[in-house]
Parts: sequence; C-alpha cells; structure tokens
Amino acid sequence: MKFNWGVGITIFIILFVGFMIMMVLKAGNQNHELVTDNYYEKELEFKDILVKKENALQTFAEQLTCKVEGKNVIIYFPTEVKDEIKGSIYFFKPSKESDDATFEIVASENLQKIGLDKLSSGMYKVKVDWNSDGKAYYNESTIVIP
Repeated sequence: MKFNWGVGITIFIILFVGFMIMMVLKAGNQNHELVTDNYYEKELEFKDILVKKENALQTFAEQLTCKVEGKNVIIYFPTEVKDEIKGSIYFFKPSKESDDATFEIVASENLQKIGLDKLSSGMYKVKVDWNSDGKAYYNESTIVIP
C-alpha cells in the first residue's frame, strides 16, 4: 500500500479525535471541589480574620501551636491566657472535603487534645478561632497526620 497525504491526514484526524475523547473522559473524572461553597461570604469575613490574627500576634509573646504527639493532636494555647477559652477548631483537608472536621474548644491547662481516630491521615490546615478575656483571636497552622 502506498502511503500518501490522504492516509496521513486520516491517521492524524483519528489520533486527534481519540486524544480529545480521552481528555474529556479524564477531565470528567477530576475532583473539582471548591475550598468552600460560600466563598463570597468567607471573603467578606477575611478582614475580621486579619484583625483576629493581629490581636493574637500583638497580645501574646508565645503563639498557639499544634503538634501531633502519640495518638493525639495537641493544641497548645499561649500560657499568658488565664481566662476561659471558647471557640472552635477547624481541620481543613485540601485534598478531600469530606475529611474536614470541626471541634469545639474544651481546653484544660491551656491545651486541647483531639484523638487521631477522629481524623484521617494526610495534611491538614488547622484553623483555630477562639476568644478569651473578651477578645477574639485566630491562628492557623499546618500539620501532617501519619
């Protein structure tokens, strides 16, 4: 069989259409979760978060820290806090929205323990929105759960 330009164009079109079909199928299977469903409202709250972060930086010499120790995630609040701590802890997992988790703060001795059995393995952004002494604070940190 003689290979001429008509055969070349036909092979190219078949390969191109096959590639396009493969890309459409692959794109349809991709995870397209948003960081949050109500991102417009979250954007309006962003200024409040900046004020809370600044409060935490200016008020405390020692900042809030999160660590994985043993079978717990331990959140250490600043030792300068003497009043009751109220608020929430949000574990945000960028790779899978269904693994996100929220816990109320029940701190004793300026720390909060959360069992690893309540979280799946992977990277989390820990967002702590808390109040003490009538002032609001906000801290973020990243942890990896094995």
